[in-house]
Amino acid sequence: MLENTTLPQELETLVGSEIKDFAVKAKHAAPPKASLAMIIFGAVWLAFSSIFLFAFLGPLFRGEEVHFLTNDVPTVASPDNLRPIPDELYISGIPGVFEIEKICRKRIKENDPTPAVQA
Repeated sequence: MLENTTLPQELETLVGSEIKDFAVKAKHAAPPKASLAMIIFGAVWLAFSSIFLFAFLGPLFRGEEVHFLTNDVPTVASPDNLRPIPDELYISGIPGVFEIEKICRKRIKENDPTPAVQA
């Protein structure tokens, strides 16, 4: 399966007198029409999913509340109770990391708008 392939003239001038060990012919994995169709599909999908994103987050950007259900419990989200506090914290090389994790877990429980479940 050894074929003697000649290189294009532009490439021959760039390579010059160097030894050519091998040459590889390449082509598109898919025709350009298929790629264009995939790009159009991606743009339509992005626009479709953005509708739902802005329907939920739009009121938050305007400073309003959003009402929804979480585990069949009515929940309200507003700019006041959306603080990004990590759920789990695993950091090495920082002194007192367990104290930081305890404080974060305490804050998560304080800022949790859902009612506590009685076992």
